[in-house]
Amino acid sequence: MTSKRIFDAEFQSLSDEKFTMHRDGVPKWSPAKPGVEFRPIADIRPPTNSATTRLGQMNRIARQFRAEFSPHTAPDEISRLRLLSKPLYRYESTNEQILDGAVYGFVDSTDPELLLVIEARRTDAGSTWVYSPARSRHDRLRLYYGDKLVWDVPRLAPPWSNIRNPDRPYFNLQLARLLPSDQWQRIEEAIDR
Repeated sequence: MTSKRIFDAEFQSLSDEKFTMHRDGVPKWSPAKPGVEFRPIADIRPPTNSATTRLGQMNRIARQFRAEFSPHTAPDEISRLRLLSKPLYRYESTNEQILDGAVYGFVDSTDPELLLVIEARRTDAGSTWVYSPARSRHDRLRLYYGDKLVWDVPRLAPPWSNIRNPDRPYFNLQLARLLPSDQWQRIEEAIDR
């Protein structure tokens, strides 16, 4: 006996350029616009020359933000998201303008629902900080810097076809799989542990 299950693979572009993702040689995702739009962070100390110190600066900057969402099942409710204490990913770049960067996650339980990208950049006027939010949830999301609302994006789904559109920076790809029931039982038992 087999059981049909659906895997949802959630994607959010963190690229400031267009691209195409292929699976088995077939284009599956090609956002029509970049997934991030960087904005300056005003009135803050510039990035230091030390990578270790810059990480501390990025952590302090991230803590100045707070995030919330309104679930599609209760659009008038507001649920606060928790900032993870460490970046999900820290990166260097081959782009000479980017000194350092990190991706932070605001989570509901342990699932990142809003991503916050913080970068230290070189400019003609010196080094500066920029940020960009990115969704990782289909519900309405809001991001605040201090008490100021800096990002407010509407709910995308339902209808579910909105998040299965491969032209969007946020994309949900459904992968159907057929597995014998005993294999699913072992998988589900492992997840529940």
